[in-house]
Amino acid sequence: MVILGGSFSFMLLEGFTFMDALWLTVITITTVGFGDLVPKTTMGRAIALLLVISGISLFTYVLSNIFSSLLEGHGSHRICQRYNYYSA
Repeated sequence: MVILGGSFSFMLLEGFTFMDALWLTVITITTVGFGDLVPKTTMGRAIALLLVISGISLFTYVLSNIFSSLLEGHGSHRICQRYNYYSA
């Protein structure tokens, strides 16, 4: 939803093609920021700002769930099962 929303916003506000808008959205969400495409309008920059915040928030949420699962032992149990670390 975020990728499509950002892409369509850039298409409408900045006049980018779909591929350029998609490229800018993904690069902005991942905070890579190559600088080959940049929003020129104030609204386009506001959308880019929201995408950066969304990308960082999503990354933090996913990472915290992974570490929470590992700390609670759910991840280590699956790893032990996969590699047969439990003795019979």
